[in-house]
Amino acid sequence: MNYYHSFKGHESGSFFRVILFLCLFFIAPSVFAVGGLSEKSVQLKSSIMWKPLSKHIYPPGIPAILEKQDRNRLFKIEQYYSKKVDSNVIKVYVRGPWHRGLMQAYLEEWRNDYITISRPSCDEQASFDEGGRFLGYRCVAYVDVERGIPTGALGIAMAYKAGQGEVIHPNAVFWIVLPEDQQDKAGNFKFGKEGINQSKRSARQDSLAQDARLTLKRKVVRITKNGGYTLGSGFIVKELGPLAAVFPSEYELGNLPCDGVFIVTAAHLFPSGFLSNDDADSFGGFQRDSSLFTRSNVFNIQFDGSPIYRGAATLLAKNEESDIAVLYLNSIGLPATMKEQGVSYCHEIQGLNFGSELERGEELNVLGFTSEGGANLVTKSGFLSEYPTEDTSNFGPITKIKLHQSFPEGSLFAEDGMSGGPILTKNEEVVGISIERPITGNSLIGLDFTTITATAGYDYFRNHRGDPSCVLRFNPFDRTLNLVNRSSSYCDYGSFGSYADLEPLEGEWVLQEVLSLAKDHMPNEQKSLGRHSWKNGHSIINGFTIIEGRNILKSSSSLVVNRSNIETINASKMTQGFRLDEKSWATLVPVGVRILYSSVVPYDSAYGLDGELSVNPVISGVRGRKNDGFSSIYSLRHFVIWLRQQLDLGHFKDDVCFMGEVCK
Repeated sequence: MNYYHSFKGHESGSFFRVILFLCLFFIAPSVFAVGGLSEKSVQLKSSIMWKPLSKHIYPPGIPAILEKQDRNRLFKIEQYYSKKVDSNVIKVYVRGPWHRGLMQAYLEEWRNDYITISRPSCDEQASFDEGGRFLGYRCVAYVDVERGIPTGALGIAMAYKAGQGEVIHPNAVFWIVLPEDQQDKAGNFKFGKEGINQSKRSARQDSLAQDARLTLKRKVVRITKNGGYTLGSGFIVKELGPLAAVFPSEYELGNLPCDGVFIVTAAHLFPSGFLSNDDADSFGGFQRDSSLFTRSNVFNIQFDGSPIYRGAATLLAKNEESDIAVLYLNSIGLPATMKEQGVSYCHEIQGLNFGSELERGEELNVLGFTSEGGANLVTKSGFLSEYPTEDTSNFGPITKIKLHQSFPEGSLFAEDGMSGGPILTKNEEVVGISIERPITGNSLIGLDFTTITATAGYDYFRNHRGDPSCVLRFNPFDRTLNLVNRSSSYCDYGSFGSYADLEPLEGEWVLQEVLSLAKDHMPNEQKSLGRHSWKNGHSIINGFTIIEGRNILKSSSSLVVNRSNIETINASKMTQGFRLDEKSWATLVPVGVRILYSSVVPYDSAYGLDGELSVNPVISGVRGRKNDGFSSIYSLRHFVIWLRQQLDLGHFKDDVCFMGEVCK
């Protein structure tokens, strides 16, 4: 989330990966084993964070915006399970705007100077509603956030001990954003470039022939979860081709039904929870035993105009930094796809083929399922305007491309729900997928699949995964980046897809992007500062939502929530005073970066930095090698690239501008 708007449909908004954001499943039933229960499966029936005083609710993936002046700073995390849970098997992990080692464990709570979290308490008896319906066994934890907490983001994950490891379920990850409210003085920085002129482009919606469109309807899918909401889009392939290079070698892609029929999509549709040591596995937790996950990694698919095929695809692997995920069609998905394609045997299923080259100015087609369009496949046409592009928040080594819509008027080019959809040439070959939407210009950002194996660092995740001397970990949720490079000749995670000639960034770094609430009436030049913004666009809330033993929604159907209809939903759909928080759907823009930890930059009083606590000031501007003045930081990726371009970090203090300072 450079802060970008991602095109997930129900989600909190990331066409960012950014991106955003975000796509946790409010009440997606999942089964996993929990220690202390004889390894019997337990279903997580409901999971919610809410404020007892205001009754604002925050489903997993929907941020709570907590400003400095807010007095109501107590949150309650409430979860319901299908079986009784021993509270001793539940542990809380927190990541925030401080270095990772600060949370201390006490008898009844975990705390540091900024946040206190109670140890979860689980009921001995089951809960039932007024009609006698079984709701589950409740576990509760309280989160108390101090007013002096630094700006940044809090990631809170409920981990479950199971066997020799711990599991963080996707529905057990919550997010609190602590926005920066300082504004830099006018004229402080140079601003970014404006969008390009599109006035001479043709007014064509798409360039696909009718027969091609009919064929593609059976190869592009809508990915959904329980409740029928859209996570995003994807496409079917029979061979992973160049994509296999960005996954660790331990992923076994063979021994699958039909020798593997895959769905390729964006990884930010499936967010992860991180433990306090910043480690995470590819499925959203500390996966010590793959048998712990069953239904939580199973998703629905839908073809154009067809019914939803439930549980038809299983998540196989994902690379969050590059934003690529792969699912495979299981014993339900294969027959469903055969039915749609009118074939008799699974090996006859048709998938898309990968293309091998791109040209600037080339006309390309973007396919996907928008959140507003439901089960109708949308095709749009754009031209390749920047190749490669730096206008992205993506940290993977893969080159990124920028497309502009092929006509100046009309609907939004990159709509929610299109994340993961294919970008096709006129020959119907896949050259990338859609991942992000910049805040300015009618454009979208995609991954370039044509140059993966020619890109430096493409094999990082195959060769270095699990190696503590060479680490690249980025969580698009809490916007935290972990970089470790203890041997520059050995460690190569590439240039993040940048075309700049970057020097290796050595040492250890933990950095977090700092956000601010966008102003509705900012001067035009100030708007450029936030041109990479994240706007919380859509969310889905399932009707079976339990708080204190009560279902808080009037309807059992799912709700599509956006910024314009929150007031109506609060008035007509919520019960007993519970409501969504309008600030959760506010536009957030990055205004700087906080260094949480660095083994390279010296921490002393002259820098105003605190090396032990790592609660350091926000860096809002940087100066390049030419000494031509400071420019604003518009994303964490931008700052890291700047770090890699600096030959001498001994002059670090002279080349950065801290929030609130006047730097010229």
